[in-house]
Amino acid sequence: MEQKTTIIIVTFNAFNYVEKCLKSVLKNTSRTHDIIIIDNKSDVKTREYVKSYSTVENFKVILNDK
Repeated sequence: MEQKTTIIIVTFNAFNYVEKCLKSVLKNTSRTHDIIIIDNKSDVKTREYVKSYSTVENFKVILNDK
């Protein structure tokens, strides 16, 4: 039985790093893991990219106002 892990990723701008990170997490983790992304009011490009992960089954996206 695979052990369940929760991964928390905090983002603020840095689109290129956020993109690489999230693609890597998606590729290298199973659906049994929970991934929480917390965005701290990034620029539009980064924030929209982060929001796109809200439809992924095991991902939860939190969008902070500041």
